[in-house]
Amino acid sequence: MITKQDIYERIHTDSDFSDGDAVLDITSEGRYWRTGILKRVDLAFPEGNGRTALLSWISESEPDEYEMLVRLAEALQKVRRIITYNGHSFDLPFLRNKYSAYGLISPFDGKAYCDLYTRLKSMIRFFGLPSGRLAELSRFLRLPESVRIDALRTAEAAAMCRYEDLPEGRMTTAEITQDGERLIFLLRGEHAFPRTASVHDACFHVLFQEDKRAAVSARIENGMLRYYHTDVKNYDYLPAEGYAVHKSASSFVDRSRKEKATRETCFHLIKMSPSLISDSAKAEEYLRSVLAYLKTR
Repeated sequence: MITKQDIYERIHTDSDFSDGDAVLDITSEGRYWRTGILKRVDLAFPEGNGRTALLSWISESEPDEYEMLVRLAEALQKVRRIITYNGHSFDLPFLRNKYSAYGLISPFDGKAYCDLYTRLKSMIRFFGLPSGRLAELSRFLRLPESVRIDALRTAEAAAMCRYEDLPEGRMTTAEITQDGERLIFLLRGEHAFPRTASVHDACFHVLFQEDKRAAVSARIENGMLRYYHTDVKNYDYLPAEGYAVHKSASSFVDRSRKEKATRETCFHLIKMSPSLISDSAKAEEYLRSVLAYLKTR
């Protein structure tokens, strides 16, 4: 068995990957645990000073599998949270069964667990990425080609969790302004975003900046703003009026004048006025509606 220990400089240092965490990734010959053989185990730890430590065990022959499991169990003793990328469907079941087959105690019991694939699904949709493959996240984060090991790419992908601060309402509104036909919210958070990125559609635009700031703007149409609803199934769209109404009201409208609302048509119109900017409660309510709509991308 070959054991490797390396230190890597982090690309994105402000991340949900901190002391007590470890990223786990395995490679096997065959995916079924009874017939598959463990070929490689990678364990990445935050090292401090913006670095990541990578500990790897690489099998040279089939008997190495047992020793790799023992070494992994020892290394996980001080780990509080295990992070994987889609590990709930392969890595952990494979390893749990291997530990059981060898009569070894599973090192995973009592540990916190985070599967980044599951956690980042909403952000993958939010940014409209083609897929949730780890390689796609690496391209989005602009990781260099030299970062090839999946455990390191997963550790870097944890930085994408910082984008959640905006749609989850964890940023503070610093300023609300009107610029021509746009209503603009300037926000500030506690964490830096891994890279400048934007999301937009016909009505809204979101810009993330690397210095903990973000901007959300809404298009003003004929002095009106679109206020979206996410419970689409409870609304009908009225094409002639150009907005949606709740089914409790649309039940009185002739069928020929209404249609089922979609994500894009499930909105009513509110008047854009100086009072919306000056009334922080109303402005924040409107911002929450915009973010809720964008989360359903």
